[in-house]
Amino acid sequence: MTGKSTKAFRENEASFGAAFATAPHGMGLVNLEGRWLKANAALCRITGYSEAELQETDFRTVTHPDDLERDLELMDQMISGAIPSFQIEKRYIRKDGKVIPILLSVALIRDENGQPLHTVSQILDLSRQKEAEERLVQSQKMEAVGQLTGGLAHDFNNLLAIILGNLQLLERQISDNDTAHRRARSAIEAAQRGAQLTQRLLAFSRRQILQAEVSDPNARILNLTELLQRSIGENIMLTTDLSSDGWMINVDANQMEMAILNLAVNARDAMPDGGELTIATSNVTLDAEFAEAAQDVRPGEYVAVSVSDSGTGIPADVIDNVFEPFFTTKDVGEGSGLGLSMVFGFAKQSNGHIDIQSVEEYGTTVTIYLPRERRGVAQAKPGFGAGKKQLPTGRETVLVVDDNACVRDVTVTMLEDLGYQVEQAGDGIEALSLLGRQSDIALVLTDIIMPNGMTGADLAAVAQVKFPHLRFILTSGFADPSVLSRIEHLVVCAFISKPFQMSELAKVVRDVLDETTRSDESAA
Repeated sequence: MTGKSTKAFRENEASFGAAFATAPHGMGLVNLEGRWLKANAALCRITGYSEAELQETDFRTVTHPDDLERDLELMDQMISGAIPSFQIEKRYIRKDGKVIPILLSVALIRDENGQPLHTVSQILDLSRQKEAEERLVQSQKMEAVGQLTGGLAHDFNNLLAIILGNLQLLERQISDNDTAHRRARSAIEAAQRGAQLTQRLLAFSRRQILQAEVSDPNARILNLTELLQRSIGENIMLTTDLSSDGWMINVDANQMEMAILNLAVNARDAMPDGGELTIATSNVTLDAEFAEAAQDVRPGEYVAVSVSDSGTGIPADVIDNVFEPFFTTKDVGEGSGLGLSMVFGFAKQSNGHIDIQSVEEYGTTVTIYLPRERRGVAQAKPGFGAGKKQLPTGRETVLVVDDNACVRDVTVTMLEDLGYQVEQAGDGIEALSLLGRQSDIALVLTDIIMPNGMTGADLAAVAQVKFPHLRFILTSGFADPSVLSRIEHLVVCAFISKPFQMSELAKVVRDVLDETTRSDESAA
């Protein structure tokens, strides 16, 4: 080799060495027997071994046994000259035992006589890519199931509204017959349990309408502890670890309490012989790296609400399925499989995030991240399980708008039983016509999802311009995202979910009408 050639060779060798050492992906030189000759820093990070440790072994040590046969077959083909190089996806086993997916590209280096010398391997860690792909598939699957369950819940809620409403009306008529009253009450309670089931379906599918309010999560949790202790039993010690300078949040506080209650009940079932349950809050800032890894949350400030137990834990092979609806590790008949899916839906619909960590025989921690609220102050409202009051009544005229004749009929009858004068319409167009003819209507109670091109939100938007004195209550058993986007910018007085109890209806109608009266008096 001439001096000039030697210089060029050395320059090329130096360039390769620099590129080899600084490459962001793994690179290694492997001899024909498969032993590592050289490994760059990126390859050491991927495998968890130092370069010296790798040089004491061969590529078989880090290759998953199930992938080895294919790898060796391709190596033989390349050395024999059948193929110049190859690229495959395979799995490495890190030093710590973790299995990771990689993309391996291998090229054969020959001497000037064409004899094989060694191979150059390039290794790309596919862990984050595979995790992102799995999250996307999971998200698409959850969205499809959510659309299905949301539609089913809508139809079921209309049926429950009819059943529950008529049972409550019947109960009021037979109050002097103890046996009949007891049977009606039993049927009402069963219908209410059905309503709770559909509410969980809607929560999972993110089709419920959340009534957000500025809340202090610490205060909400403290108010909930007595109910939680009764729910988990005396053999489980309940403790709280609440941030001393906790931030405010703006969420549906009742749904947050229901989510915590669901997590507590799940934790109780994981501790049949007793244990410890801890509810904690902390202020956290999720950075861009966390958000990128999670993919479904924005960077920013959050309040983390964690529920931890010392129970049996969740097996690693099923933990990725726990938020799916109807998935449960409990025995048949011991759980609906909707508790965690409801919590998942609440977190996502609240623009938050949820994370679960579990170790078998040591316990589980579920953390809900809820966005910090910087504006406003906490509102003092009754929490989950607030006591009932005597039904308020009235004599004003109310217009009920619902395309389901049976639902409309039972709602009209409830309001008439409470003393109100009631008009009714089957859709928004009919309602606008009636409002134009009858000036004494003080309140419109309208379903959101209606046919003929006019939703309840559209009706409220048009009617509030034409009839400024009108007040609206929107109701639905299902929240379609396209309709929700219009409701967010609409000034309405209240919302009530189907199926509603007569006591709920009585209170919200009276509250809206009384607020209207107070506003008119202030203006005067």
